[in-house]
Amino acid sequence: MVTELLTANVIHGLVALGWAFGVERMAGPWTASARMRLYQLALALPVVVLLLRLLGVPPFPDGLRLVRVDVWAGWLTDGGMEVQVPMTILFGGTAVVFAVQELAPFWQRRRKPREATRAPDQRLEATLLHVRHLYAEVGVRLPRGHRILACRIETDQPTAALHGLRHPTLLVSRKLLNTLDDDELAAVVAHELAHAATGGSLELLAMWLLRALQAMSPAALVAFRHLVEVREETCDALAARVTGRPAALASALLSVHDLAGSGRESVHLVDRARDEVLRRAEHASTRDRVKALLAWRLEKGHTVLGPWSAMLVLGGLLWTIG
Repeated sequence: MVTELLTANVIHGLVALGWAFGVERMAGPWTASARMRLYQLALALPVVVLLLRLLGVPPFPDGLRLVRVDVWAGWLTDGGMEVQVPMTILFGGTAVVFAVQELAPFWQRRRKPREATRAPDQRLEATLLHVRHLYAEVGVRLPRGHRILACRIETDQPTAALHGLRHPTLLVSRKLLNTLDDDELAAVVAHELAHAATGGSLELLAMWLLRALQAMSPAALVAFRHLVEVREETCDALAARVTGRPAALASALLSVHDLAGSGRESVHLVDRARDEVLRRAEHASTRDRVKALLAWRLEKGHTVLGPWSAMLVLGGLLWTIG
């Protein structure tokens, strides 16, 4: 039973991820927000389909199934060591990658803002108020029912983040405040508010939980990491739209990248290797985001598949796998 459920989830995830990649390239152009919703579907629907099966919803008849999960599960169970060992390494290794990449950094990110001293900052509060007015002017609604506060944090890192689930607080480090000019700071604040406008920490937590339920699925690993990257691009695009100054956000990203890299001086060989990998990953991510911002223009991407039709098509495709 466990092997069959794992096999079904892995196959569903691979099909959903491949479908998302294919549709993104064939049914575009896509806006960043549409791409974000697409990969949310690719991450969520394999879990939804599996839950429906566990609740007893019958699959399609045998003649309409594209893939028989029980056949693949039997192949894994009866395939011998030459099959079981590589599959164990693949699934187990994926779970280890999840634990290392997601669990440890998640708790570190939750602890760091609490350890830093918070203090009010007049410039930051004025910028937040100004950016909220810009959001109102372009007709983008921010979450209602709670007020977003702004605080300066005393840390050596160039940090800006929207911290908290139900009552978020905008945290910006003194080092970053002292580095950015007014336009760059407004762009950074607009980016952080864009996270709230596109679902906030609650939505990201929901996606993380869906990823955790599929900890052994390589496709879920790829889909979640891609979703995180596209989510940042979505917030960049919304900040550029709200402020009308995409170059200011691009300049701020470069400043954050330079400040973050200047403080890394590890002594141990393993730590230096880790820092080098992180530096290169951050460099590639920052480069892509800056290029997208400098090429940004206000436009409406069109898609052949809307959110609901995309969900129905992918859901129907996954339902033929059972």
